[in-house]
Amino acid sequence: MTLSRGEYARRTGVLGLLLWLALTSAASADCERPLSVGWESWRPYMYKNEEGRLSGLDIELIQAVADRMGCQLEFSETPFKRHLLQLRQGKIDLATSVQKTPEREEYAWFSQTYRTSASNLIIRREDADRYHFKSFKEMTQSRFRLGVTRGYFYGENVNEYIEKGGGKLHVEDVVSDELNLMKLLAKRVDGIFADPIVIYSLARDIGRKDDIAVHPLDLVTSTFYIMGSKASISPKTMDNLNQALKDMRQSGEFAAIVDRYLAGG
Repeated sequence: MTLSRGEYARRTGVLGLLLWLALTSAASADCERPLSVGWESWRPYMYKNEEGRLSGLDIELIQAVADRMGCQLEFSETPFKRHLLQLRQGKIDLATSVQKTPEREEYAWFSQTYRTSASNLIIRREDADRYHFKSFKEMTQSRFRLGVTRGYFYGENVNEYIEKGGGKLHVEDVVSDELNLMKLLAKRVDGIFADPIVIYSLARDIGRKDDIAVHPLDLVTSTFYIMGSKASISPKTMDNLNQALKDMRQSGEFAAIVDRYLAGG
């Protein structure tokens, strides 16, 4: 049977529409409801800007990923440690900027890696010549007052010490890097473990960037993932998420987002 040009165009158009609908349905099958994402203020990765709008590298990145997946997102502000508990319980679906640990793998799926970041010892600039630690072990034998953020992973040795102690080092934990910075500037701790990009961003906002410095102590470089709750989302969702990340890398969209937030350090 020979089709007219108009009939051929009509049929191929219908077939194309059906194919598009099939692909769209497959991509959004796990997005029949909005996916929940926890966040806490952590510049420049997640924060509310001057207009009160949720912004940041992680926020823009996960939103772009969701758009490619055909998913809607709902953001929930919560401290990181509580965020992990809610994710374990299936009350929150996704978390960004998390490190992979055996404990977390018991209750969560992990995406492909999407960025790396260093954790360093941040001190007051006026104390730059005061502390000469060459290792964390050496640091534990001092009476240094160290600030850490509750629920964060700083490497096996550091987190084991935080949990069990065993040295002279005094460790205080708080719920955010911002509170740690305030304690450091107020001389309530001698130094804090944190991502320098985050701390310099926070300090710049209050005009105190020149008052802090990065100590040469080599701590840990962390690899970050997007984490999904095994209690609330399926492996297929994570497969779709990974494909979206891959497509964004290939298109250049991923690099454009990262460069926009981190170029200034």
